[in-house]
Amino acid sequence: HEHNTRAAIPKLLQYAAQGLSIAVVSDAGTPGISDPGMELAAECAAASVPLVPVPGACAAIAALSISGYANTEFCFGGFLPRAGKARRQRVVELAQEPRAVILYEAPHRLLSTLQDLCDAGASARQCLCAREITKLHEQVERGT
Repeated sequence: HEHNTRAAIPKLLQYAAQGLSIAVVSDAGTPGISDPGMELAAECAAASVPLVPVPGACAAIAALSISGYANTEFCFGGFLPRAGKARRQRVVELAQEPRAVILYEAPHRLLSTLQDLCDAGASARQCLCAREITKLHEQVERGT
């Protein structure tokens, strides 16, 4: 996870150099997509460690597939910056994005993020909010 990435990656690369296999497993979707696993993938690629993806559920694509929005092209924004100028700039960029936009957001920031997007000019856009997608307590809400 994000708090042990710097310490874990060198150890994992060392295991790979010894010929051991490494598996990255997550209960939060596809490892490496808006996830500290992307840093491990980058380091493995830089060290010429072979990577083999094992396809599985991806919340972003699952939500997009049920959205009903034009989805031959889309923008994946991942997690927004948490605060400050970088966040405001990114929100404005995404509010102006003509393609479907996929964002990840923490539950405690969801309402403020939706308000920020509305304030930036996206108040008339269709929106689908999905949580726990493909899981027991899946919830999907639609609106503008």
